[in-house]
Amino acid sequence: ERLFYVYYILLFGVYVIALVGITAVLYPAKKDFTRYFMLFGLLLVVHSKWLLKLFEQKHGLDLSLLHFGLADQYLLGEEFQNSTFGVLLLLSIWLFLQRRYTSSMIATGIAVLLHSAYLFSAALLVAACCLIVLWERLSEDQSSPSGWPRLWRAARLPLKMGLLALAFALPVVAYQQIALASNSPETARQALRILVHERIPHHTQPAVFMNTGAYLQIGLMLIGLLLSRRSRLTVILAALLAGGALGSAIQILTGSDSLALLGPWRTSVLVVPVSTALVFAFLLHFLLDTLRLGKLPYQWLLVPLMLYYIFVAVQAGIE
Repeated sequence: ERLFYVYYILLFGVYVIALVGITAVLYPAKKDFTRYFMLFGLLLVVHSKWLLKLFEQKHGLDLSLLHFGLADQYLLGEEFQNSTFGVLLLLSIWLFLQRRYTSSMIATGIAVLLHSAYLFSAALLVAACCLIVLWERLSEDQSSPSGWPRLWRAARLPLKMGLLALAFALPVVAYQQIALASNSPETARQALRILVHERIPHHTQPAVFMNTGAYLQIGLMLIGLLLSRRSRLTVILAALLAGGALGSAIQILTGSDSLALLGPWRTSVLVVPVSTALVFAFLLHFLLDTLRLGKLPYQWLLVPLMLYYIFVAVQAGIE
């Protein structure tokens, strides 16, 4: 049982490293330990359950919306569960931005193997990554103006990436179609209706989960898209947002229970924490670089203060 705490801590480490790594691509700190530590401290603030409850009690504002997705979905909750492995999708994004394509696709595949609810998000992520690589290779290859040979040379790498990710996804899809199939279509429809409308409507019904907090999260995601600076990350975030929005719109218009259970809005569990990290990185960049506050000596006082806060937060969590 104690090992579950170890697993959760390790996955939280992956989560933080991935978010810091993603922001470092756009806002490089040039081995500035203090800045990375400040970013880690800010991320810890919005993930500390003790501080979140305290803040909500005093101010009535739930700061968990800064890292939760829509429909009360999340990567990191109060306990270890298989959905926690969704942090591997954030790791995949960081690895892709580092041009480590094979590792990126493997991380995506493992996330899908461990929790099939990430199939839709993973498909959008893989498609975006493959299209980015294809476009970049086409732009770099000027050996021939056009034609199939040039397209084939450019498409070989993204095709390998897609096939690698597909190799992980196919067993999951096959298992769901075979092992979880029902002999009675009517029974399957009734079970789906109960699950969507009675068991977990807070996850599957936009009419239930679309509130003020949800609209604030949508605004946050759009800000994150703007802060991605027309980079490779922009395409990834845009694909996740567009795919999630389109799937959500189709579900609302058709009322499909199958699509509701798929949860196209679940892509927000990736976009929201990335957007929050980008906002924090931008604020640090503005304060320390644009306003040149980073030249002042008192910034080093933040390190012991942050260490003290981490200690207090951990102690409160244990108690």
